[in-house]
Amino acid sequence: MVRVWLRWRGLPCTRMHRRFGRVLIMITMRRLAGLIVLLAAGCGDSASPTIPQGIQETREGRWEQDLGVLARQLEQRHSDLFFQLPREAFDAEAARLRAAIPSISDEAVVVGMMRLVAMVGDAHTALDGLAYSRFRRLPLQFEWFEDGLFVVAAAEDSADLLGARLVRLGSAPVPALIAALAEVIPHENESWLRYRLPSFLVVPELLRELSLVPDASMVDVELVGRDGAEIHRSVPAVSRGNLALIALDTETLPLFRQSEDNYWSAFVEDAGTLYIHYRRASDMSGESVAAFSERMLGFIDQNPVRAIVVDLRDNVGGNSSLLAPFIQGLERRPVWSGGDGLYAIIGRGTFSSGLLNALSLSQRTRAVLVGEPSGGKPNHFGEVRSFLLPNASLSVSHSTRFFRTLQASDPPSLEPEVHVTTRSSDYFVGRDPVMETVLDLIGR
Repeated sequence: MVRVWLRWRGLPCTRMHRRFGRVLIMITMRRLAGLIVLLAAGCGDSASPTIPQGIQETREGRWEQDLGVLARQLEQRHSDLFFQLPREAFDAEAARLRAAIPSISDEAVVVGMMRLVAMVGDAHTALDGLAYSRFRRLPLQFEWFEDGLFVVAAAEDSADLLGARLVRLGSAPVPALIAALAEVIPHENESWLRYRLPSFLVVPELLRELSLVPDASMVDVELVGRDGAEIHRSVPAVSRGNLALIALDTETLPLFRQSEDNYWSAFVEDAGTLYIHYRRASDMSGESVAAFSERMLGFIDQNPVRAIVVDLRDNVGGNSSLLAPFIQGLERRPVWSGGDGLYAIIGRGTFSSGLLNALSLSQRTRAVLVGEPSGGKPNHFGEVRSFLLPNASLSVSHSTRFFRTLQASDPPSLEPEVHVTTRSSDYFVGRDPVMETVLDLIGR
């Protein structure tokens, strides 16, 4: 409260004022949660855009305030915001966007802020622009396979598009779509871009502001169907609340698609293999990761288990320490401590804490890594915190710590020892070539 009072009266923010302001913030944290962003940003020496104080009455004032908070808070909160991007380039882009606010749409401002944050080059630091209330969706869901981007779910009246390969949206062919969207998707390697891009690909307002399609209400789509025939379709945008999609039915689902729980297991009897799908490093209400780990270790001790597979291909993070008891349990068991019969599946969705768990399994238990390069970078910024923009109420995540997991190298991804990709033809018949490769290695 003191800091805002001083700003309103044009008085300087002294060190004493800052300390006193922080005390008040700590005392009233719960009650003032919605104001913390502005209070913390009130005093600063950065060259980033000035933050208009108080409640803004105009559209331009509100966006200028949000942009100022975004730039200033990232500079103050990130552990090393300019580790790659020069400060001058960041400030110049922020100034360019601020000058453009009166002449561009609200959607364009959001896209501009997404681009500004993506320029930092830290995959954990991002503006959740897809949550913006004016952004609609195309009633399609794509997935990026080895052989292209394919429709894996669609509205019921567009069921004939299921399994079709994308050729272009509007007048933009797939390479142009990828290049443009890469500018607004924070990523540090190709794998994470491949993982994240399908979610951005179906936001028509985003596509319009990137000059990829002329109209956000109706988007012309060109595809190649499963029979090889060309398909041209005009797809209407719908609100997120009206997004109901269906997928192709397959006779069987591969193991990794049979549950969406944070973690679960199955025993492949004919291969003597315990399969553990660790989708998220976060406790579930029914059974904690610690309890699950204890149960898995007990199963290993009491049954004829020849091999253990930990599937981390969809694990985008959480708390990496939760899996430590399981990994330590394997280390304490002589049968498993040497890595024989241990496998970890990784892929483009292996990120953050999921990546750290994969590294631990590889380094500490000598598990063989199988699959695709990870979406996470081994040496990376992380331990994420977030804040809200005061007017648009969009969440901004940012890193607070740097993790150096590899001392002698700095690769963009954790590479598998056995590289296996998935093609659309595998997906649509319910095959999992990665798990099949693991079982072949085990010798089922």
